[in-house]
Amino acid sequence: MAKRKAPFYILVAAISALCLYSSKAFSKPSSFIVIANIMAPVESISTSELRDIYNGDRVFWKSGKRIRAARLSDDTPANTDFLSIVVGKSPSQYVQHWRHKLFSGKGLPPKVLEDAEKMMVYIEENESSIGFIPVSKRISSPKLKTIEVTN
Repeated sequence: MAKRKAPFYILVAAISALCLYSSKAFSKPSSFIVIANIMAPVESISTSELRDIYNGDRVFWKSGKRIRAARLSDDTPANTDFLSIVVGKSPSQYVQHWRHKLFSGKGLPPKVLEDAEKMMVYIEENESSIGFIPVSKRISSPKLKTIEVTN
């Protein structure tokens, strides 16, 4: 009887260890950081709130100001990672999502910017804006802030 229980306990222990460590051990670090205009009424944001913003399901900050979301162009690694990690879609799936939403008259997609420098300029110029840039870029403008993304 002891021989039959041993494989079961090993299996349970292995599954438990995998579940416990999978999110940390097997996930790669993000290649992007989320930024906002210094006047935007946000200091931290959950992944689900960010997903709602980028899917067009949330368009106003809690203060009542319209959110001006921006994203990088499809050919950037930061954009691919952001869409995969935050939105749960590939760039082509995301574009298709917005085509459907636009066709049904349910919102406007985030502004698409070519690179991190243009993203930072856009965020600086729009008080209620939010976007993301590659983690390798430095923010030197006093009009920008980094937003902590929580689970």
